[in-house]
Amino acid sequence: MVISVPLFAHRSMATLTRKAAILLFIGLSSATVVIRPRVPDVNSCPGYKATYVKETGSGLTAELQLAGTACNIYGRDLETLKLQVTYDSSMNLSLYIRHAFD
Repeated sequence: MVISVPLFAHRSMATLTRKAAILLFIGLSSATVVIRPRVPDVNSCPGYKATYVKETGSGLTAELQLAGTACNIYGRDLETLKLQVTYDSSMNLSLYIRHAFD
């Protein structure tokens, strides 16, 4: 059994497929722009400033305050942190940074 299909049917199908591919490409391109979040530049983040610095017998402690508006590039920036530095030897020190409420 042989089925013959008119030539114009092939052309319209090819045109339809091409149009569908173009529309799909445009849809995916615009969707990419919509779902991609704007990431702040790490160099624009304010960092922390040390306050209430106190020397101890084996190092120092300080409170770290966020020095500007949080940029939250690595997660939620905490307003206040605690810093503890301990001099273990002349060649080694320990540095601890933790949430101020711990």
